[in-house]
Amino acid sequence: MSSVKNLASQVGHGRWLLGAAAGLLALSVIAGGHLRADDEVGKGKKAHKVGSGLKADVQTQVIGKPLSEDDARNVSILGTHLLHQVNRARRAIDGGDKDAANVAIDKALKVSELIHQLLPKTRVATTVKDAGGKVIYEDSEDVQADVITVLRQFIEVEITRPILESKKDAAEEEGREFEGHELIESDLIVNLSYIERRLHVAKRSLANDDDDADADEALALAQSRGTEVKTIRIESPLQEAREALEFAHGAAKRQQYHVAEANLRIARGYLALYQQVVADDSAKSEIEELNKEIETVTHDITNTTPATHEKTTGSVERFRDRVAQWWKKASQAKPSTETSPKDKDSAKPESK
Repeated sequence: MSSVKNLASQVGHGRWLLGAAAGLLALSVIAGGHLRADDEVGKGKKAHKVGSGLKADVQTQVIGKPLSEDDARNVSILGTHLLHQVNRARRAIDGGDKDAANVAIDKALKVSELIHQLLPKTRVATTVKDAGGKVIYEDSEDVQADVITVLRQFIEVEITRPILESKKDAAEEEGREFEGHELIESDLIVNLSYIERRLHVAKRSLANDDDDADADEALALAQSRGTEVKTIRIESPLQEAREALEFAHGAAKRQQYHVAEANLRIARGYLALYQQVVADDSAKSEIEELNKEIETVTHDITNTTPATHEKTTGSVERFRDRVAQWWKKASQAKPSTETSPKDKDSAKPESK
């Protein structure tokens, strides 16, 4: 799978957010007959005629402006912070620190509130008329999608790993096999309302002295059932890292620093995965050292000024060239016979 070339393309393909208020409406048993009216939000106006001559009319209207590119990006970033606070709360409970757990839960609820403020709402108005045109039922409701997508370029390893572990534990308890794998790239589908309910349960449990286990169970459910991992196997993490750094360098040269930041995050994730499959300890150390350098630039790149532009672009170019050298050496080391993806990428990075 190709790395993300730019953030705008993600928005254009509709991968920033999943879920809408489709199928929200269900009217039943009106005037002695069974009436069902379903309307997909965003389609405007839809009328449904039924056998008794009744007519159900549904109108939808987006309230406010559609989600902008910047807000869509912020939703994805805030989603990672929400999951991070859930992880922090579980670690605090495990360490016996209720105060820290409560702080993390409160922060998670605040982040969820901020996400809701960014998401657009849709007003759904429903009117039912009899055969003579008289209104016999009407309702209006503002609805909002509460399922978001956290894109892979904003996902750190420490976010996804606890989620995968919780899903594995839940699968074992249910007597089924967990199909997840560490060497994956993934988007996370996050159910805000479900996670919020579990956070409130955990907070109430922590208020009782003997309910730490219940609080942890609620948070574990937030991780295992409040998220869905969309995964694709990665055959060559090193190649993906090389491509991401190429895109990051091009974006940095064009002064598109947010795009460069996103691709640097992608590269870091793939290099971390590549580090897992490399057998040589010295190679692992080289990869870790480079990833730390990339992390520093990733954190600072959006603050680049005209005075520091050349230095920043030069750093990204150096990262790109370094990984390109490793990729070239790994490709040359690939045997002529077919090998597994792990064998293909197990060559040691070239020494400095």
